[in-house]
Amino acid sequence: MRVLFCILAGGKSSRFNSDKRKAHLLGKELLDYPIESVELLGYRPIVSLRFNDDLKTDYPIVKDPLPFLGPLCGMLEVMKQNKADFYIFLTSDMPFITGKMLKMMIDNLSVQFDAVAFNCDGVRLFPLALSQKTERLIKNTGCKNRSIKSFIEKLNIKYIDWHNCTDFFNINTKEDLKKAEGYLLSKAE
Repeated sequence: MRVLFCILAGGKSSRFNSDKRKAHLLGKELLDYPIESVELLGYRPIVSLRFNDDLKTDYPIVKDPLPFLGPLCGMLEVMKQNKADFYIFLTSDMPFITGKMLKMMIDNLSVQFDAVAFNCDGVRLFPLALSQKTERLIKNTGCKNRSIKSFIEKLNIKYIDWHNCTDFFNINTKEDLKKAEGYLLSKAE
């Protein structure tokens, strides 16, 4: 079974007021956290960027074919350009997703399901594993500005129950970055 990891890093960072992928969290750029989690499992991730993004990285890049269409279109473009049985999508602004969590996703991949997602006080959209057959579904329904949540509601999903919802913390503002720093420092004590 071929698994491909992709980090979605094409957002506009409008609430952050600067490029949050380059923001530092305890000495590391936010984008480094998901990359390290993927590499712990022996995979090399692809980075999905918006149409005109000039981010420099040592990892393979897939860019949206047109100006900002939303994350679902970015996911579709990754699927079109890279063949795999399953695609596991992470975001660049969720630093607490661990290799252990991603390994659990891999262990739960099955042709019986269209997707694998975590459940922690409700469905978590990321990380999200999609089977290759969902590429056709995205193409058929269209991806422009479509909600990922409304898309996955149509899928046959295998849910992994998870109890520490802080692991899914998403950094959107500089205040969120400070909260994330506080969380990591409290865990280190």
